[in-house]
Amino acid sequence: MKIYLDTSVLVAAITTETATPAVQAWLGMHAAASLAISAWSVTELHSALALKQRTGQIDPTERRIAHDSFTGLVRNNLVQVAITGTSFADAASLIDRSDRLRAGDALHLSIARQHGLVLATLDQPFLRAAMALDAQAISPLMGPTPGVKLPL
Repeated sequence: MKIYLDTSVLVAAITTETATPAVQAWLGMHAAASLAISAWSVTELHSALALKQRTGQIDPTERRIAHDSFTGLVRNNLVQVAITGTSFADAASLIDRSDRLRAGDALHLSIARQHGLVLATLDQPFLRAAMALDAQAISPLMGPTPGVKLPL
């Protein structure tokens, strides 16, 4: 199974959160070539780290360490998939079909669908919205989500 990691999974992997040990263990169970992100993931991750610093959850040193950890994770374990104009058009269509999707999440979901990847997220509202759209989605904290069709 090839998996597209949304930003919530990436942030938990490289900062100290409640889910960090479980996410790191879950990531360690997957072959590097089976995990994917996009350029949008990189942008959103930098935004998340900046927000964590602004809100006092991390300091500048912790932010730099998290950034370095992310750089190593990308270099050694993640495949970066392309975003196309079709990705944005599909994201808009997904938003039209679901009043529960935010633009950034719709883009993540669109990218995963375009590349035939299973979406992995820690964001439970996003997971529920993806499932309502019949998308293949999982949470690293729960394993395969009931009712989600996973590729063989």
